Parts: sequence; C-alpha cells; structure tokens
Amino acid sequence: MRSSVLSLAFILFIHVHAQWNPLGVNFTPIPPGTFQGGVFDPNWGNQLQQQIQQQIKDSMQQLGMGNGNNNVVITTENGNTVVKVTIGGKPYSATFPGTNLSIFTSSATYNSPNGQLVDVFTITVNDQTYVYTTTNGHTTVTNGSGQAVSGGGPFHVTSR
Repeated sequence: MRSSVLSLAFILFIHVHAQWNPLGVNFTPIPPGTFQGGVFDPNWGNQLQQQIQQQIKDSMQQLGMGNGNNNVVITTENGNTVVKVTIGGKPYSATFPGTNLSIFTSSATYNSPNGQLVDVFTITVNDQTYVYTTTNGHTTVTNGSGQAVSGGGPFHVTSR
C-alpha cells in the first residue's frame, strides 16, 4: 500500500509539474512581428529583384547609356513587342510581331571633328541592326553594315 501511495504521489507530482507554466499561458518567447522584414518577408525575393532593376536603370540614365539616353521603353501589347524611343529629340515607336524577341539598344552622343553634335541610337532586333544617326537635326538610318535603310527602318524615321 505504501508503494501504491508513493506511485500515485509521484504521478500526481509529475502531472502537476508538467502543467505548471511560470510565465503564463500567453507567453511567447519571440514577440510577434520580430521577423517581419528583410529575408523573413515572404516577398523579399521580388522586392530585391525590383531594387536591382531600378538601380541598373538609374545608373544607366545617369551615365547616358542604354535605355536612359534615348528613353527606350519596351512593352508587349496584344502579342506584339512595342518599342518606344526618342531619336533626334522626337518620340517614335515600332511594333514587332511576337513577344519572344532578342532586343539590344545602345546610344552615344559625341562631337564630330567639325564640332557638330552627333547622336547615335542603335537597336538590334533578332540579329537585325538599325543605326539612327542624327546630326544637326538631320537623321539617317543605316543597317549594321552602314547601308542606307529605306522607309526609315522600323521606327519610320525620315530625314528632316
């Protein structure tokens, strides 16, 4: 009987000890909101990608390179790729069929040997290159080999 009482007392002690919480029922070791930012945010990867893309765009605009100097905007509309650009200070747009295209743009501005300001915008779409050269408000369009392109290329730029 003594062993039964001791066994019951031991079980009761273990049960009471296991149920005892000195910090209370509502105690949380890590307060809510502690890990709500940075890499603990479920959208941190997308936010990082957007920040990197914005930094690249800002840097290119400050350096006058790529999409910054000629205000190139590339979008897709109704299954086509639309490229909007400023050439010789005037806005133009071109529509290319499809959305899976390889598009590269570059631009440069320099002074010619006779002191004229020259603006060169180059676009390559699926290995087909067009070079738009503006000098004193007059724009010419050539292909990647330097041959004149009739109709002003995809942006339909005519000499002014």
